[in-house]
Amino acid sequence: MEQLEPVIARKNTLPLTKSLAFRLSAMLDAELLSYRDYMPWADAIIDRLDHPPAWILDLAVTKLRSEAVRHTRHFAFCEPCDARLSAMNCVDEFVASLYLHYERRGISWATLLARAGRDAEARGGRRDCEYFYARLNELEENDYSEEVERKQREGVIADYGELIAAVREVYQAITIFRARASESASD
Repeated sequence: MEQLEPVIARKNTLPLTKSLAFRLSAMLDAELLSYRDYMPWADAIIDRLDHPPAWILDLAVTKLRSEAVRHTRHFAFCEPCDARLSAMNCVDEFVASLYLHYERRGISWATLLARAGRDAEARGGRRDCEYFYARLNELEENDYSEEVERKQREGVIADYGELIAAVREVYQAITIFRARASESASD
């Protein structure tokens, strides 16, 4: 999957590619992004472009997470197909998004492991479901020990670190518009 250059994120202009839509669908599915994040971003794109893509127009008016996932996935998988986008890659994007949601204290480590395990069981990914379920069992058997969590977290970072960083760039580039929308509303 193409990497989004850090300079693109700093300028708050993300290329509106299938890869971006694919990543956004995983971020939405993991509940890392909400309509409060993506609607101001989509509005800003609409303001800047004479002919914004249909999927961006759809996101600008969609509050339901499931519908936003549907819009982003529809664009990501429409013709012509990009062979790099697959259900297995989506699981990896989902795990990276879950990690950021965990890092922001939106979910617990146990929730991350359970959700990643379910998704890996259904669709594959770089790690199979047992990778996550075994760690969840270990965490539970050790009474949710902080030391066990720390070691497991280090393993996930080792496996998914590059992808976590890429998702973080997109997250930061999108959520900046939420802050700007809040500032404008208070003026």
